[in-house]
Amino acid sequence: MSAKPRSTVSLSLWIGAIVLILVSVIDRLGDARTTSDQEVSKGVDLIERLETITYDARVRLATLFPKPDDVSTNLATLFIDDIAVQRINQGTYAFTLAPAPDFPTNYGILRYLPPWPRFIYGQLIRELSAQGATAVGFDILMAEADPPRTTTDIRIPTGDLISSDEFFADILRDKSNAVLATEGGVLPQALFLTNCLSLGSIAAKSDHGVLRKVSAFIQRKVWDPSIIDLKKAVGFELESAVFHSNRIEFVKPPDANERVPEPVVVPLHPNRTLNLKKDGSINIEEDAAEAGPATTPPQVDE
Repeated sequence: MSAKPRSTVSLSLWIGAIVLILVSVIDRLGDARTTSDQEVSKGVDLIERLETITYDARVRLATLFPKPDDVSTNLATLFIDDIAVQRINQGTYAFTLAPAPDFPTNYGILRYLPPWPRFIYGQLIRELSAQGATAVGFDILMAEADPPRTTTDIRIPTGDLISSDEFFADILRDKSNAVLATEGGVLPQALFLTNCLSLGSIAAKSDHGVLRKVSAFIQRKVWDPSIIDLKKAVGFELESAVFHSNRIEFVKPPDANERVPEPVVVPLHPNRTLNLKKDGSINIEEDAAEAGPATTPPQVDE
């Protein structure tokens, strides 16, 4: 690698120094002259904008002084590009897909349009694991179940047929190295959530059109499975939860006549844990004879 010209390095240093001086001057002027909330907001926004500019300058400047030892060599990005999408959509890769043990008989039907069935991602995990990948992260949300289709069923070594989602969940559990995507309150469906290694947030906020930073981690509240099961059976919004000393109330959506039903009440023990039955379901009737141990919190932090 050829060395950077001295003039280029000097010019970059001067540009960085000048911009930093300008930011400092504007910061002082903002402190001295802003007198209202609106003016303060404008001053802060201007300073943040200039900080992003200096950040870009600092990053470019850092590239002039490479440190090979600080660069990771064990990370890679696998892009599903237009060519791969086209070949899957047209059936070019049909003979490599899991549901095609009798290729070429099935060749004509193994053409998948996005969103692809999950077994394809399961095969990606299996192949990357065989090549030595210790972790495989996805930036694709998998919150809903894939409708069962005969063209995506997988015949496993026992001879049984399983669905595409079941195949993907089996690979998640077997390889135990996949990090699935979450964004806000959107989580992978339970079949995947309980089998993946971990979750990774794909939520990000750009700084004036450029992504410069992301959170190292996020903290979220995870409801106990018993409440998730009750939500599916009864129908209410988890975000509507109102906590009381002896219960949690969940609001149900209005009915066809725009009337709001009575809230769903989940009883709590005096120690604020869920009142569950011995089988793990919620003890709605608060039957003492059916009550299990008072040890399960409604939510946990992850």
